[in-house]
Amino acid sequence: MTSFAIVCRRADPASLAQVVREAKALAGAGHAVEVIAPTWPALTSEFGGGRVLVRSLGAAPHPGASLGALLFWVRATVAITAAHLARRYQGIQVTGSTGAFVFTTWLAHLLGAKIVLDAADAGPERLMADVGLARQHWRVRAAVVMEQLVVDYVDHVIAVSEPLRVRYISRGCAPEKITVIYRAPEEERFGQVLNVARHPSVADRFLLVCYGHPDEQFDYETPIRAVAALRERLPGVLLWIASPPARQTQLEALVRSLDATQHVLLGGDMDAASLPAFLAQAHANVVSVPRDPLSDLLLPEGVLESLGLGVPAISVRTQASQFYFDPRTLLVFDSGDVGDLAARIEWLARHPETRTRFMRQSREIATQVQWSRERHRYTALLVAVADPRAAEARAPAEAAGQNQVSRRRSVSMQSYSAAVAGAGMAAVDGRILNEMPIEKIPTVSNIPLRLNAPSTQWRAGRQLRMRVGSWTLRGLAAVMLFG
Repeated sequence: MTSFAIVCRRADPASLAQVVREAKALAGAGHAVEVIAPTWPALTSEFGGGRVLVRSLGAAPHPGASLGALLFWVRATVAITAAHLARRYQGIQVTGSTGAFVFTTWLAHLLGAKIVLDAADAGPERLMADVGLARQHWRVRAAVVMEQLVVDYVDHVIAVSEPLRVRYISRGCAPEKITVIYRAPEEERFGQVLNVARHPSVADRFLLVCYGHPDEQFDYETPIRAVAALRERLPGVLLWIASPPARQTQLEALVRSLDATQHVLLGGDMDAASLPAFLAQAHANVVSVPRDPLSDLLLPEGVLESLGLGVPAISVRTQASQFYFDPRTLLVFDSGDVGDLAARIEWLARHPETRTRFMRQSREIATQVQWSRERHRYTALLVAVADPRAAEARAPAEAAGQNQVSRRRSVSMQSYSAAVAGAGMAAVDGRILNEMPIEKIPTVSNIPLRLNAPSTQWRAGRQLRMRVGSWTLRGLAAVMLFG
């Protein structure tokens, strides 16, 4: 039996389900598990009387540089070290942070614990997306340096998508040191096709739904404008939006200004228990998460929920969507492009026979990323990192294996082939592409850059700088501990 700790930087409701699933997966495999987190009643209630223990770090300050953050860092370091001396963790997973908080495990690491970073995003891209800084800004460059130090310090990195993994590799992370473990929605709610009866007032309408999650930016304006532009060509189109109350007034004013009150239905926040039924009744789900440096690397949660329920999704074109999907599984539009989104909606409405094929293809992908499969890869990965005997037998990445979805041929090349075929140079593969007008096939000009890893020489230079900085920190830690 191996002893693990999962350390959380903050009590984030968006990450609650994943932390619970990971802890239960390790405990279900017969390992001792503790979760060390700030005060988090919802997390404590999930493990009440179970095999997973919860240790509290007290209240956590908001992310950022402050005296409160420094005091919390010191308190977390003491708590994690004391817990390690009492339980002798073989592995410690840090989640919710890719910055300096990871170094709260330095004493435990010095005493033999292996550290795994659970990276749901990338610090530099998060900074650029939240603050709007350019990639050349000194704060972004400082975040890159911190990320490099963290990546070299930890023993393994878990990423949530292949584009995110490639981004870490491009900044010096060794490819064998990072593994993709997918975070699919809960299978109990989004793991099967639901047959939901519609209200008679919308039974004969072409129904689109649109909703955002609390932890993500969402563009409601573009879907509203697209539906307003279609009201004459598609009189039966109806967009049902579940938006936060804070944006209701603004969206209502936009709908009235566009004279689209008969085609846009504004609702309030959708209860989590009602969300599957709300989504399952629709002909399509519009996932309008604006494209930015961070969302470009991640799969929107709304797309994965649509895949699980077999509902066609129309999403913003990003590197992640181009990597994982083709026009047979996901319709994409350029971020903020009203005409592009309207064209996708109209095409789907005029080709009802394609929805069954969308459902079949999307369900296939959803099944491959379900947690019931990923939990075995996750457990095998952490055991291979933490247990020296397992590490001698197989490297962590080899123990976890590779999800079949990650082996999919880059959709950039698929889209390129489709565009070339649309010009009449060859036959187009796939029934949907054959039926799609040429102007609606993704063209070569809007395809993002290929996900190419950097040269070995460039990456080696980055890794050298990372190791120098990391070993400097370890030397200072040794002096503080034993000096």
